[in-house]
Parts: sequence; structure tokens; C-alpha cells
Amino acid sequence: MILTGVFQSGFQLHGGDGLTITAALFCALQIVFLEYATGRARPMVIAFMTALCETVFGLGYSVSFEHASYARIIWPQVVMPIILLAVFASFGGQILQIVGQRFTDSISAGLILMLESVFASIFSVSLGVEPLTPQLLLGGGVIFISLLMSQFNFVWLFQYVMGSHRKGRQSFMTNSENHRSK
Repeated sequence: MILTGVFQSGFQLHGGDGLTITAALFCALQIVFLEYATGRARPMVIAFMTALCETVFGLGYSVSFEHASYARIIWPQVVMPIILLAVFASFGGQILQIVGQRFTDSISAGLILMLESVFASIFSVSLGVEPLTPQLLLGGGVIFISLLMSQFNFVWLFQYVMGSHRKGRQSFMTNSENHRSK
């Protein structure tokens, strides 16, 4: 809220915010689905079927809603960049994600994918597209720190603060663990 200037301008939701929340929901569902599916099918089959669905639905959307702007497109100049972006950036990245997610759980995969915005900002600043601002540094730092916090077990710190390290046992074991230890 501090990074977006909500305190100065007030909290407002727009149509793009709804689309962003919907996209985040479907991205999370895809990560959970891939954890399930990669254990039961070959990653290349999943990647091919995903790319096929994206192509069919993307072309269907384009023909349904964007056909009026086709006449203004200079096709010889855009076909090769679109093919390169579709094959290498989208399909290649998706193959790497699907193959890599076969060897990790969905929580770790989601956390790794959370760094996408940090890397995009780093490349944007390093290529001179975007200026380096305090908000950009703070936002990237918050994302990176939250990723680190989610990966480390801070139970030992809680135990140390609560003094259970002096007792020789954990102070908040479950009932089943208490019965087994007796």
C-alpha cells in the first residue's frame, strides 16, 4: 500500500485489477495442476497440450474480438517476431517450468515464479527502459525478503525467545508427539 501511493490517492479497483486477480488465480491453479500432472504424464506431452490449448483459444479470441484491426497490421514485419516470441519466450519458458516443476513442489515453484517481477525490473533498469526509484528497490526487496522468510524455518527463533531451548524439549509439541515421547 505504501509502494502504490494508496495513502495519497485512495484505494480504487479498476477493470485491470480484476483481470490481474483472475490471472493470478489461474496461474496458481496451473501451478497446482502441474504438480499433480507432472507425476502422472511426461512433461513434453503436458507442454504440447498446454501450447495447443493456448494457441486455439488465443486465435479464437483474436478472430472473435480483434479481426477489425487485422487490416492495419503490416504482416511481413510482425510474423517473424510473433513466431520467435511464441516459440522461444512462451513455449520454451513453459517447457522449462513444466520440466522443472516435476522436481519441486507447487509451493516452491510458486515462490520461484514470484521472482519474475523482480527479474523483470532488474532487466528493465539495466537496459535503461525504467529509472531506478526507491519504490522499485523497496518493492523488489519486500518480494525477495518474503521469499527468503517462506523458505527458512523460524521455529528455532520462536523457541529461543520463549526459553524452550533451556528446557531441553520443544514447548509446543502436538498431543500425539507428547504421548510418543513419554
